[in-house]
Amino acid sequence: MASPVDTRPASLRSSGAPIKVTSLEAFQELLEQHEDVVVFAYKKYCPYCAHMRPIFENISKESSHEDVLFVRVDLSNPECPATNAFELTNTEYPTILYFLRGREVVRLNGSRKQEELEGMYEDRTSKLAIFSNRKEPFNDLEPKCIIRPKAANRETRTQIARANEGKAHFAVYLWNKPMEAPGKVFFRLDFMNDGPAEDRFESAMFQVTFGHDDSDETRLPIKIADIFPTSAEQLVSHTVFDADLGIDVENLDTSTGSGDTDEARRKEGAFISGQGQHSPTATWNFVEADGQGLDARYTLSVTLPVTNKIWMKFYGKAVHIRGRGLALGRKRVIIQVGSLEKPYERILDLTEVI
Repeated sequence: MASPVDTRPASLRSSGAPIKVTSLEAFQELLEQHEDVVVFAYKKYCPYCAHMRPIFENISKESSHEDVLFVRVDLSNPECPATNAFELTNTEYPTILYFLRGREVVRLNGSRKQEELEGMYEDRTSKLAIFSNRKEPFNDLEPKCIIRPKAANRETRTQIARANEGKAHFAVYLWNKPMEAPGKVFFRLDFMNDGPAEDRFESAMFQVTFGHDDSDETRLPIKIADIFPTSAEQLVSHTVFDADLGIDVENLDTSTGSGDTDEARRKEGAFISGQGQHSPTATWNFVEADGQGLDARYTLSVTLPVTNKIWMKFYGKAVHIRGRGLALGRKRVIIQVGSLEKPYERILDLTEVI
């Protein structure tokens, strides 16, 4: 059976460049066949890795290293089996490892070990939207990174997630107001549609779970004291879950006959429901009104007990409609950050501002 990778020395391979390994089996085979193996573990969207990668590739092509096998592993995919084989976390990058006769003897963590959030995100071009209406969720490129406000008298709005299909994107921002309400956490959902005028966001959902670590580093949930917005007069009064977002637009109960409800509906331009008070998890659902699409942004908030560090697990998704009319002229695309099974995770560190 042929080897899954080109295992020849650099001098014999077509370009002499490092080979990419994506499976544990392939890597184990390399260790068995080569005495000297050097691994470059990087992240696809990491600027530090981008600077280091050409240096690594140039070294691999030098004639003095023709008996050394150079391998690269992309840490952007947390599910990569090779990543687990190197016992690397998704926040250590770039990393260089040297294996001699199948045993690791040197490990260099490169320029940094990521801790604070940098706002990296994946970008997907419009060409990808041609093949399927349902897309894979965008992976968390900065899991467990820390958001650390520096000044108590300033709001620091941080982008914590972003997903796109072509020119349409769904983004999530986070901030707090330490001086006014240190336990209050704000989120802003952005729905940006830079395509044709008839394109719009039809519906969306966002869910976040809060917790903290006790003195023994045991993870404990935090109960939400207050949530905004909730299911008030202008919000959804009847929701039936479907396979996409949990919202059945056809079954929304808007027959209350209330003048206040009608006025709120015109002002908000969408139906909104929020729930989660007195529980660790807040969930918001959004549905357009009268086919007019969602607003460009919505601000949400939760009030939590004041604590130094808060961890959050969250995911969200939005339905983007392209074109109008019948099925042939209309396309429905789901844009999603994380998932219920694999949510994004962030840590809000308020040590310096409370």
